[in-house]
Order: sequence, then structure tokens, then C-alpha cells
Amino acid sequence: MPFCTRWQPASYFLLRGGLLALYLLLAGAQPGRAQRQYDSWYFGRRTGLQFAPGRYWPQQLTQSAMDTFENCTSLADSLTGNLLLYSDGERVWDRTHQEMPGSYPLGGNRSASEGVLALPAPARPGQAYLFTVDSKENYLRGGLRYS
Repeated sequence: MPFCTRWQPASYFLLRGGLLALYLLLAGAQPGRAQRQYDSWYFGRRTGLQFAPGRYWPQQLTQSAMDTFENCTSLADSLTGNLLLYSDGERVWDRTHQEMPGSYPLGGNRSASEGVLALPAPARPGQAYLFTVDSKENYLRGGLRYS
């Protein structure tokens, strides 16, 4: 039985599409650099964790001024990963663990479930928004607020 090949348009386009996809995958592969604004986590009773590139395990942070059981957030610089602020929903502390002037009362509650969120302000380096909600124990009277 003679071996015969014939041109098959479907195979040609699949091969061509596969080569194009492989080329785009390899050409588009760039070393990535993740945003580092959430490298430092402060939570609980005066503790935290810091995740850093090149470290297999996070480093424990023990200099936190915050003492909370439920509600916390922290924000770090997106390029360096250095801590900017952290909060329990009632107060805000800066990178030196000093309470920021005018941060108490924020309007949130330390007992609110997921009651505080820190987000970097778009197009405003060095500024952030803090969103807080009141707790169920207060019948959510404070509602949703931002600072």
C-alpha cells in the first residue's frame, strides 16, 4: 500500500495557529513583578507577618500597636513593600506604629466582621482610602464610611 500524503487545510491551520500561539506565549513572557502593597499583614494581638521576595517563609512582626480579635487591615507601598499604615476600624497607625493624628474615632468598630479595608488612592501616591463599617452589636448605625 503506497504511502500518500495530501494537503489537508484543517491540519495546516491548526499547525499554523499552534505555532502562532507558541510564538505569542514565548514573546510575551516577561519577568513579572507583583504589586507589593499587601506584603505586610498586621492583625490580632500586636502581631503580624511580612512576606518578602526571596524568602520562603514570612517573617513575624511583633511591634504592632494594634490589639484586635476580628477587624484589621494594613497597606504597604506597592513598589517597596514598606508598611504605610494599619487599622482596626477605630484607629489608624503609621509605619512607626504611632497613632495617626485625627484617626480616632474612625467610625468603624473593632468587632465588625470584615469591617475595615485600606486601598491605595488611584493616581495619588502616598494616599489611601480607609473604608469602615459599624458592627452588628451597634445595629450598624454607623453604616459604611470612608476616610
